[in-house]
Amino acid sequence: VNEGKVYRFVRKPCQPTDLLAAIQDGAQHHAVLMREKNLLEQTLSGSVKVLTDMLSLAKPDAFKKTSLVQKWARVLAPNLDIPNGWEVNLATMLYPVGAVTLPDTIAARHYSGEVLDAEEQKLIDALPLAAKDLIDNIPRLEGVARAIYYSRKSYDGTGFPFDAVKGDELPAVSRLLKILIDLVDLVSDQGLSLQDALSRLDS
Repeated sequence: VNEGKVYRFVRKPCQPTDLLAAIQDGAQHHAVLMREKNLLEQTLSGSVKVLTDMLSLAKPDAFKKTSLVQKWARVLAPNLDIPNGWEVNLATMLYPVGAVTLPDTIAARHYSGEVLDAEEQKLIDALPLAAKDLIDNIPRLEGVARAIYYSRKSYDGTGFPFDAVKGDELPAVSRLLKILIDLVDLVSDQGLSLQDALSRLDS
């Protein structure tokens, strides 16, 4: 009963009217659950669209890299053993959303490849935290928020955030994001070929 998530248990012998009432109640209960599910999915979809639209308008330079990250993620993710694989798509869409918190002057210099001073670089390094804070407000996206929070941390534990999490403790989506973001940065910012960029990462 518990494992099957049975809504109601009716003992035999059962009067037809009681059985019919139980079926009708079950149908109504299912309808309520479906309405709640649809509402949650619509809320989730709408919230994600608001964030991506906001990013594309406020920081187009940050947004334009996401399409390439998403493209490569769609190729790689099916071949990887990643629990909750649907999180990959959302994480690749939302990982740069923290950029909306950057002052325009710093964002422009950063995305044009200029060298920033130490305080400005701290803002860039902390973008995953800004993204996590925004995404944490959306229902059911806690895993996506955590994946993005660790998306700039290397497998050996170096990088933001500066905590003890490393290796296989890092979310699988975070590890994939880290590789793809670094790869896209090398290709789009430094103009390397894909093969040269992969060789750079491998070294």
